[in-house]
Amino acid sequence: MEVIRKISLCKKNIYSVVYEDGLLYTTSQDKTIKVADAITFEILNVAKNVVAGMVGIVGIHEDNLIIAGNRTPFSFWDKKTLQLRKNIDFPRSAILHNGVLFGSDHQSIYKMIL
Repeated sequence: MEVIRKISLCKKNIYSVVYEDGLLYTTSQDKTIKVADAITFEILNVAKNVVAGMVGIVGIHEDNLIIAGNRTPFSFWDKKTLQLRKNIDFPRSAILHNGVLFGSDHQSIYKMIL
């Protein structure tokens, strides 16, 4: 195994990377969401100053990029335009599986069908 390509994509730490259909979606400490081509690493779209803290991409469902973080509301973003669609009240500790969000907080488990 060997690294075949490397590029500095963000100014600060990248907290999450998700791959879908030839695209890489990232969230970063520089408060950005970025979309890059997975082959060329060319940045195709950037949303600046939209997330804060240790923000991670929970997953992609249909045309939604789902993001959660410790200082950012649980949110749904248009994966093509990177425009915020809505914030929801849901635990930050969450996973996405087959169109269902599972989350947890101190003593409870949550389930939301998307």
